[in-house]
Amino acid sequence: MQAQGRMAPHPGRISPAIPKHARQAAILILLYPKGDLIQTVFINRANHHSDVHSGQISFPGGQLERTDTNLEACAVRETQEEIGVGISGQSLIGRLSPLYIPVSNFLVTPIVASIPYTPVFLPDQTEVQGILPVPLEHLLDTQNLGVMDMELSSGRKVIDVPYFQVQERIIWGATAMILSECLHLVREL
Repeated sequence: MQAQGRMAPHPGRISPAIPKHARQAAILILLYPKGDLIQTVFINRANHHSDVHSGQISFPGGQLERTDTNLEACAVRETQEEIGVGISGQSLIGRLSPLYIPVSNFLVTPIVASIPYTPVFLPDQTEVQGILPVPLEHLLDTQNLGVMDMELSSGRKVIDVPYFQVQERIIWGATAMILSECLHLVREL
């Protein structure tokens, strides 16, 4: 949890109490080789005016559905749907700390998986505007961290937002917080 807090948009304040009516969701942090490097993949979410996370960079994932047997099944299903990569149960490594996202009322559980090959991505055009594969080495480089003031689509201004710089894009908010915990664990290895 502390590793997530380092990238919280409001430093020192991870989340309020989780409401009983919070919606369950799961994302997948997919680790895979590309040459000599280990990579992960993000999606650039498609623009939908009804989605508060529209256009943002995130991990593949989404809301738990009745047909999902558990959060791992949710993350695997969503990854297949959004980026066209099938993950077997043997590829699943484990869970990271759940994170409550007040703006969308989701309690997100990150699931980590590893596959021994570079996947071919087939993005769902209605949900995914683009695929962003990134070497972990790039994300571990502190020169790719920054802080900036942001204006959200709602018009609200947020000051001193920590982010990861990846190519011409920034990874911030819940995705950056989850990524921070993942990278903390990678550094510990």
